[in-house]
Amino acid sequence: MTTLLFVRHGATEANNIGYWQGWEDTCLTETGLAQAQAVARRIAREFAPVAVYSSSLRRALQTAEPIAQATACPLIPHDGLREIHFGQVSGLTIAQFRERFPGLFEAWTDKTNLDFHWPGGESRRAFFTRVWGAVDEILAAHPGDETVVVVAHGGSLRAALAYLLPEQFTNWWAYDLRNASLSVVDVVAGAPSLRLLNDCAHLEAQPGTRAT
Repeated sequence: MTTLLFVRHGATEANNIGYWQGWEDTCLTETGLAQAQAVARRIAREFAPVAVYSSSLRRALQTAEPIAQATACPLIPHDGLREIHFGQVSGLTIAQFRERFPGLFEAWTDKTNLDFHWPGGESRRAFFTRVWGAVDEILAAHPGDETVVVVAHGGSLRAALAYLLPEQFTNWWAYDLRNASLSVVDVVAGAPSLRLLNDCAHLEAQPGTRAT
């Protein structure tokens, strides 16, 4: 059995404001750093991972670093785990996006359209293919009875869960993952099953943030 511990990065100022970060290399806030420490302590206490994979964006790496330290695991950055590239929409709120790109905004509301393309960024299809490839690489590298941590973003983790559990996450856009939340997927003989989703028990003492 391979166990995947999916962790969304800690809070950033963009999460507090409510704008899309995409490939912007934003940093964690003080709250986000505390959240990263909290999830690191939980993982070290409850699991025995052999590796920590992380999106190569700074906010994910800042979340992954304390997990790697607490578990004495190697930290492996992976570009395939990055958030979707929003292109010209990076840094905009939903209201600003609607105002500046009205036609594009209407197309974006059809979440089933995988050919939707962010201006100057990625299409949904390319994004999903990239994330799914990263998940396949990680599973192939850990085929035995091992646990690995995957630190990434709301979008890329939703894509990973929809890939592994398509019947449960058909509407990949309809559920949320809080900052520094923990989701756990067990893969037994190639068959994934969900053990935890968006579990935040370790954050009870941490202030909440907007999940953007």
